[in-house]
Parts: sequence; C-alpha cells; structure tokens
Amino acid sequence: MGPIIYGHAFRNYYPVLYKNCGLVWWDQYGCGRNYAGNVDDNITVQVFAEMTVDLVDEIHRMFPNRAIVLNGNSFGSYLAVYAAEKRPEIVKGVIMLGPITDMTKSAANFENAARPHYTEREKKKVDAIRGSAPLEYFSLVAENLAEKYTNCAHYKGKEAHDSLTLKWMLRWLTSKDWKFSNLIGTMKAASTFGKKYSALWNSLLQINITASLYYLKMPVLVLQGAEELYVLPEQMEKIAAEIPAMTYIKYPYCGHIPTAEAFPEMLEEMVKFVKDKIM
Repeated sequence: MGPIIYGHAFRNYYPVLYKNCGLVWWDQYGCGRNYAGNVDDNITVQVFAEMTVDLVDEIHRMFPNRAIVLNGNSFGSYLAVYAAEKRPEIVKGVIMLGPITDMTKSAANFENAARPHYTEREKKKVDAIRGSAPLEYFSLVAENLAEKYTNCAHYKGKEAHDSLTLKWMLRWLTSKDWKFSNLIGTMKAASTFGKKYSALWNSLLQINITASLYYLKMPVLVLQGAEELYVLPEQMEKIAAEIPAMTYIKYPYCGHIPTAEAFPEMLEEMVKFVKDKIM
C-alpha cells in the first residue's frame, strides 16, 4: 500500500495539521521505508493491527502526557478502530477518513453500482467468477469495474478535481524522507495481488468493524465522500446516528480519494475535532 493519503513521505506536507498537532507518520510494514522482501506469506491484517497497538503503546511511553488521536484513511480506519478498542485508556479520539467497515459488503456495493454499466463481456466475466474464483479476486474485479464506471474512488465529474492524487504521487519522488528504493518497495508491495500473500488478501475481506464502532467510548470523527462505495453513505449515516460520540460529515462530488476541493475542508474539520472534542 502506498503512502496516500498519509505516510512518511508527507512530513511537513499538511501545515494545518502539524501546526496544531504532533504527528507520527508510519510506513506500513512491507511498504515504502518498511519494505521487506521476506515478509511471511501467511501474514494477515491481524498482524498489522497488532503492530498498530504496539505503535500506540510506544507513542504513549514516549509522550505519556500527550493525548493520542488515531487518524486512519481507508484500511487505516480498521487499524485505528482496532487499536482504539484495544487501548481505550490511551486513545482519546479516532478519525476515519474514507472509512471501511464490512469488506464483504463493499464487494457487493461495487458490483451493484457498476453492473448496470457492464458490457456483455464484463457481465460474462463477473458471472463466471462469482462463486467459482477466490473471493478476493472477485472483489478486485468488482472494485476495478466500479472505479471504471462510477466516482466511488476518484471523482471524475466536472464539479470537483482529482489533482491531489498526482501531487501525492509526485511527493514520493520529492520527499526528503524517501529514497528511490522506497518507491520501488511500494511498487513491489502493490504488485503482489494474485501472486502471493493470499492469506493477507483473504483476511482483508474478513474485516468487519461495524460492531466495534458501537463499543468505542472516545469521540469519533468520520469524513466521507458522497460517492463512496466501500461503505454506502446511507449506511455510515445510520451508524453515526446511533452512536452519540460519533460526528459524521459527508462531502458532495467526492469519492474514496478526497478531491482538491474537499480535502482542505477535511483538514480543518480534523483540527476542529481535536480542539473541541479532545483538548
């Protein structure tokens, strides 16, 4: 996984955040500066989650008097919720940007949204692999087709701009924190689908943190694009309405990847959340 939206390569990239908070950037194990060619083939998302708990413990040891707020994007929202549930006495707040909750439902959301646009060839391919191919492969195909036909990930309409994606990618090349070898590590980590780490991909599809959200006692901020499909906005809104400590904000003309218009507003909401709910 690459360092979008957060990662080592983005130190000093978000002045709105670093002027108000102390930031800890973490390149996930197996990617970027933490790339390793000998990662265990049987690694699962549970391992990454436990690493997040270890990270929280270490930050608390180093800064025992600082409030810890976990800010997770996409898969990072799972890591943040997992660690917050494990360390409720340490974690004082959670921010979920482009959240995931139930990955099996995500795969169904992708197909339901994109299927009306499928070509006959695409329909035959999807129908052929449904139930016969590994679930992670079916999910990947459905996700790719949803990205092709909808605004679920990158918003492609004229109402907003996706220019941040290019800026984030260029940041990999210009960051003082990263070397070219780190970029190669990210590319290698992203190219393993269907080749190895089947245990990891299968465990990813088993993620369901919906129940965990109801057990969290600390304030939670959820920022989501209106075109999102990983969690349908109406599903996320319903969850937020049932959890008093959760603040939910939806952004029009925006998918899973924040647009240039939405992201500055999201950053301001993050800072407001920390000041109003945590400090």
